[in-house]
Amino acid sequence: MDSRNDSITDTYPLELHNIKALFLQKRYRQVIQACRDVLKTAGDGMRDYPLQQTFISFYIGLSHDELGRLMHDYSQAKIPAFRQAEQCYKEAVDSLPTPGYKVNTEKQSASPLQNDPFTDCSPPDPNAYIPSSPDKDYDPFNYSSPSLPNLTSSPPPSHYDTGNLPTRSTPTSSREMSSSDLESHSSFDQIMTPHKFLERDISRVSLLDDAHRSASQHASLKGLERDVSRMSLLDTTRRPNAKPAFPRSTSQGLLKPIRLGSPPQAFHVPPRLPYSGIAMSMSRLPRINTRSGWDSPSRHLPSSISEEWSSSPPSPVSPLGISDTVSDASTVSPISPETPVHVTVPEVSHHTPEAPDRGNEDGNDHHSHDIHVQAMRTQLATHLRLLAQETQRTLTAQSKRATERASTAPTTGTPLAPVRGSLDGAGAGISRLSSSGSKQDSVLGESKRLSASRSYWSFTPVDVKAEGMRKRVKEGRERGWARERFERERTTPRSWGKLHSELVAVPSPKLPLQLITSTLHTTATATMGGENNRNLTSTSSAKYPQLATRPKGKQIHHIYRDRLGQFTNNGQYKHQSLLAKLYDGRLSGAPHVKLEVWHAPDLTRPTFKEATSEDNEYVEAKKGDELGPSWSTHWFRVRFTLPYDWTYKARVELHWDANNEGMVWTEDGEALQGLTGGGERVEWVIPQRFRDYDKEHTVYIEMACNGMFGNPQGGDTIQPPDPDRHFKLEEADLVSVNLDARALFYDFWIIGDAAREFPEDSWQEHQALQVCNEIMDCFIAGEGSRSCIQDCREIAKKYLGNDVDSEKVYEKDTEHAIVNAVGNCHIDTCWLWPWAETKRKVARSWANQCDLLDRYPEHRFVASQAQQYKWLEQLYPSVWDRVKSHIKKGNFQTIGGSWVEHDTNMPSGESLVRQFLYGQRFFESRFGERCKTFWLPDTFGYSTQLPQLCRLAGMKRFFTQKLSWNNINTFPHTTFNWVALDGSQVICHMAPCETYTAEAHFGDVSRSVSQHKSMDQDATSLLPFGKGDGGGGPTFGMLEKLRRCRGVSNTVGLLPKVRIAESVEEFFDGLETKCAEGDVELVTWYGELYFELHRGTYTTQANNKKNNRRAEIMLHEIEYLATLATVQEGASKKGGGKLKGYKYPKKDIDTMWEGVLLCQFHDCLPGSAIEMCYRDSDELYAKIFKTGEKVMEDVLSALGFEDETPEGGKGGEEVMLQTLGWEREVPATGIAIAQHDRTRVTQTKDNVFVLSNGQLHVEVTDGAITSLYDKTAKREIVPKGQKANQLVIFDDKPLYWQAWDVEVFHLQSRKELPATPHSTKITTNTPELVSLETTTKISEKSWIKTTLSLSASSASSTSNPSYLECSAEIEWRETMKFLKVEFPTTLSSPALASYETQFGIIRRPTHYNTSWEMAQFEVCCHKWADLSEHNYGVSILNDGKYGFATAGGVMRLSLLRAPKAPDAHADMGRHHVKWAILPHRGGLDERVVRAGMEFNVPVRTRRHGDAEGVRGMMGAFKMSEGSDRGLVVDTVKRAEDDGDAGNGELAVRKGRHVVVRVYDCLGGVGRGRVVFGPVEVVKAWKCNLLEDELEEVEVEDGGMQIELRAFEVASYKLLLA
Repeated sequence: MDSRNDSITDTYPLELHNIKALFLQKRYRQVIQACRDVLKTAGDGMRDYPLQQTFISFYIGLSHDELGRLMHDYSQAKIPAFRQAEQCYKEAVDSLPTPGYKVNTEKQSASPLQNDPFTDCSPPDPNAYIPSSPDKDYDPFNYSSPSLPNLTSSPPPSHYDTGNLPTRSTPTSSREMSSSDLESHSSFDQIMTPHKFLERDISRVSLLDDAHRSASQHASLKGLERDVSRMSLLDTTRRPNAKPAFPRSTSQGLLKPIRLGSPPQAFHVPPRLPYSGIAMSMSRLPRINTRSGWDSPSRHLPSSISEEWSSSPPSPVSPLGISDTVSDASTVSPISPETPVHVTVPEVSHHTPEAPDRGNEDGNDHHSHDIHVQAMRTQLATHLRLLAQETQRTLTAQSKRATERASTAPTTGTPLAPVRGSLDGAGAGISRLSSSGSKQDSVLGESKRLSASRSYWSFTPVDVKAEGMRKRVKEGRERGWARERFERERTTPRSWGKLHSELVAVPSPKLPLQLITSTLHTTATATMGGENNRNLTSTSSAKYPQLATRPKGKQIHHIYRDRLGQFTNNGQYKHQSLLAKLYDGRLSGAPHVKLEVWHAPDLTRPTFKEATSEDNEYVEAKKGDELGPSWSTHWFRVRFTLPYDWTYKARVELHWDANNEGMVWTEDGEALQGLTGGGERVEWVIPQRFRDYDKEHTVYIEMACNGMFGNPQGGDTIQPPDPDRHFKLEEADLVSVNLDARALFYDFWIIGDAAREFPEDSWQEHQALQVCNEIMDCFIAGEGSRSCIQDCREIAKKYLGNDVDSEKVYEKDTEHAIVNAVGNCHIDTCWLWPWAETKRKVARSWANQCDLLDRYPEHRFVASQAQQYKWLEQLYPSVWDRVKSHIKKGNFQTIGGSWVEHDTNMPSGESLVRQFLYGQRFFESRFGERCKTFWLPDTFGYSTQLPQLCRLAGMKRFFTQKLSWNNINTFPHTTFNWVALDGSQVICHMAPCETYTAEAHFGDVSRSVSQHKSMDQDATSLLPFGKGDGGGGPTFGMLEKLRRCRGVSNTVGLLPKVRIAESVEEFFDGLETKCAEGDVELVTWYGELYFELHRGTYTTQANNKKNNRRAEIMLHEIEYLATLATVQEGASKKGGGKLKGYKYPKKDIDTMWEGVLLCQFHDCLPGSAIEMCYRDSDELYAKIFKTGEKVMEDVLSALGFEDETPEGGKGGEEVMLQTLGWEREVPATGIAIAQHDRTRVTQTKDNVFVLSNGQLHVEVTDGAITSLYDKTAKREIVPKGQKANQLVIFDDKPLYWQAWDVEVFHLQSRKELPATPHSTKITTNTPELVSLETTTKISEKSWIKTTLSLSASSASSTSNPSYLECSAEIEWRETMKFLKVEFPTTLSSPALASYETQFGIIRRPTHYNTSWEMAQFEVCCHKWADLSEHNYGVSILNDGKYGFATAGGVMRLSLLRAPKAPDAHADMGRHHVKWAILPHRGGLDERVVRAGMEFNVPVRTRRHGDAEGVRGMMGAFKMSEGSDRGLVVDTVKRAEDDGDAGNGELAVRKGRHVVVRVYDCLGGVGRGRVVFGPVEVVKAWKCNLLEDELEEVEVEDGGMQIELRAFEVASYKLLLA
């Protein structure tokens, strides 16, 4: 039988069925004999044997190896013949000629592959004929064979569209072909090109994984490997210099859609066709642009096809013309002659302006060569199913016809009919193509996935060059093409053998089932590596050389790693590195860039309108000019013109760098973008509207003479500003950007980081190092040309993947992205610059972010601090509009909910409330929403009551990271429940990257997991990135780096997957959901988050802290009295007011509160800002106090109090202003004081004095207290031989942060300050008060004058214990010293000391048992600190100090510090301080709380005509007698949205309301009654801090009953009659 004409199934259908039946019966001896008989009878064509053997194995369900073992005897018998055939094959290949090829001999740009003969040549025509039938004398690789194959032995049928293929009407001999036949073709290349493809690919690709090859000694597998090699003829495997997949010239041809309408046996499939199937084109198919659809095919196709498609583009169809909606192959009818089948060519987008590239920088969409193997497998499965159905349909007819022809062999070539195939066999083969590699996947399962597939079938020619081909073939066998294998493996997440076996298994619709089964077997062999019966003998076609050609050494790892810096560092190799290629053009000076400047007078900061006034004189300027001094402003007018060829540049930027900050403005006054200087953010991307040819455009640049971090001296950021710093204009150029080089810069950056930061024992680290060195070698070989930079990028994509140039990189495997990056811009409202500069920083930074949000679709930016939004709204309307637009889109997001990012240690409880109240109301009034997350990344410790206040302000989440700065202990959690004193909790997350200004480096992403301390609960984290402190926010480079970090994760793994979080709220929503559903139970942290650093901030800038305390108390009193004044019309006639039309001063109160809240910013109140900031805050406080005094006078007048002028106050009675939450006792005076309660002072010895009253006996020696005796308790307070109220001074040189820190070692430098000899004297001696004054010299420049005072007190008064007060006047001129006052006590047993905090008490250790306890050697307190035993204690009161320490029984109050940075004059000058010593019987109770408040609120009296009536009014909204003593009414105010007392920002609510805030101060359940006095209240609700009503409270008998849990803060809204 002649196997050239008929398939084996046509001839032996019954024999094959018999073989299968024998096999199923496990009668293997009979199977062997039957196979021998069939194969022997089939003929001795050695080239056909592998295909026949493979088909038999497929038909009976055996693997190739199993069949091989069964045929062992037969194979052994044929070994000599096979070896002879193999030798002939090698000789034919070695003698390959290259007729008809045009070798490209033009000089090409330098490239590592510049000598590749397959590079840069014209693509061949894939439509060339090849022999239609095999012949034993025919060698497809012997082009010089005298007997050429018959190219047209059978004319193509009419229904077969051959496109540009030549046809012949009369077939010639199958053995000969005339010269005229050759001339009828366009070129001999069209005939031989496929074989050149084949030979090239045989040499370049090792298609089968070595571990999955079988029996290489069998010549049959040589043939099989050759056939499989043919299946990947067009796989160019991403060679850097490869041409685009589609030809640029239509003359080279492209297959038109093929219509297959005749019966299967009529398919024209020449057996020697090099399988122009899907594998040829899919490996080179560019990524389809799914965002913009199909591009026009006109630029890629022959004109005839282009015209046809331009009028009616083809609809995507499946491989056999079936719609993609087909879900079940079993429902598809067999193909009939009337059924047209299209093999379509997809329209591939080479250029899509809408597609982003590096954040839409230039809009070009780059080629991507991803291979969607799953989609191909799905289509193949469906194709095979349909072929099997067709085979089944024609089985009977073919069997009959085969039997009739069995005795005779045809002599003329006819189209080879598809062989019969069993559905069972097809199913077995298809099952090996399932996505999971499982044998159980069915054909039906594969076909159902067809509807989801969007990978279409296409034909694509590939560039080749013939020169040197034979040499490369020979060398390729020897080397195994290791480099190409490496390239493939680096871009393949699976094993190379498995992937490529999948690729080669994708057949063309034209392939016979023989070929399909062969490739199916290959796939099964490659993917089913777990089979027990595997033959592991290598079948590699590459020949391992016998002799070594040259020595090859191992890389010295650290040398090759250290080399990487040469490529991107700005060092001695800069001009030979990538940095020299970042820009391909630069224009400077006239006529392209013209500069003029106007110098703003003094240190003013004029607006745009003021700066561009016609009255201002602009003078010529140039690069190199220096401008100053510090803090001055200079406006440049920049006129620029682009040359013609620059109007079409991919990217043109204006680079402006004077090492200072600036802002770009349009001529119309629109703020465009901020500039940072110093090499960072110096570029302004010139938009298209400014890129007209030969047209001059003008912009203005506002230049501020300060850097991002002010003007520090000596290069040390925290040093005081240099007042005379000048800035040189170093760059004012138009620049053309090489976008490929810029992209490569970030590619190399991240891969280099992988080489440096991945573990050295990981393959990812080694591979990163190899890729980086390969990039450098490629760059060197190509001399930095554009083409070689593109080649370098292709190399980089082996490690990064193909999607790093767009947001698509984040679309893969989103569920496993656990690092959530979010852009932020922490702008210190003041720090190393004043508030006026902050206003400009906000505009610069947020304008930058608006620009990035436009360019990078994935970018999300969060910004806190309502104060900064308000400044922007007032001063920069154009930027404000852009911000609002992006907030509406959702990519610019408000967060934080507070007025500023404030300190939380020192503000009062009500101040914290107002931070949230004013912040949340601003965001709600401007943007219609409140914040859900309290965002406070940079403050110096966190009050224990913050969780409760956050919850009451509508926020359940808290973000920070500052505790990562601890310098003693490491905080143990990342994500946890933070619990307040009252038990309220918030979800707290501390960024494990341990910064709020991450640069989006590789290490930032890595540390987000490696430093995550809560991995056992939840592994997700936030990565806040962006320039901070001085503003700026994220840069485009950070966004590019994050894309590449994700690319690394997608491609090689090991690095955690990072994503751009949709929002911070989305991150916390996920945590909340897990907690609510019980999936995660977070650990808890109770109490304050103590910051083990920056302890000096409790003391630095003492005057600023005192002003804060004074302002808080003043506002407390004003609000209470103003509330009474506005509600007295509804009160009884006992109110006594005389101004019935008084209006609540809401505007003034808001102005004062906003000023106080601004000064509580976390670098202002703590004292860590420059001197300019405190000049600003002093001025602001002065305005606040002035406004407050005026408002207070108006309030008192409205309440009927008389003026304090000499003319007023004559006829009324003195009335004490009762503004506290309880009624204060009026101190006794004169004869009202009992004799034994009066104060006395005597001098008993030289410099020894005794002071006494009814409760205390005090002995003072040389100005210090040597004895303090409690008469009522009969207890000595001061240990014998020690001195209380002793001034001590310490050396104060922290490790670095002068204004911030005091270190534990300062305690070792303690030094007592003795009083000046004989300086103590009696200054006051009355029955009500006695005083002693003592002067102490601190140094030649500093001194302190202290006055000890004791007031009259009754021994029987247990509710008001007596205290010894000390006031001090201090002249302070020290350097790096710390002044404190000590109080040793006889209380040695307490392990904990108590300190007042906001709305409660916090207890801290008095010993140093652990490092955690020792770390709290300096802590924050408010108005008092207490050390108590169960029945006795001592409290230290203060009027504006916050630093304290208790060690054992010694208590220390911190008074003054003297740091010299960043304010060189911090605390220098005159100070007035007060403190007091309060011994008390019993433990800590409400007496200490009230004493601390009364110590800070001096008694004030005014005369009033109706004293009784006004006293009754001031008794309103207080706790009644019998209420728990721990309940304190802290605040009384009018409701925010009352019509007569609101500011109109939000909707007005009906009626008049009063808000009363109460808290428990001692830590127990408190029950009591709030009395309303003469005020009529008709309804009451419990509400939150934002005054939203929560639940109604019963009002009865002029009051309401309340119950609070321990340390609860409760607010009540009362509706007045």
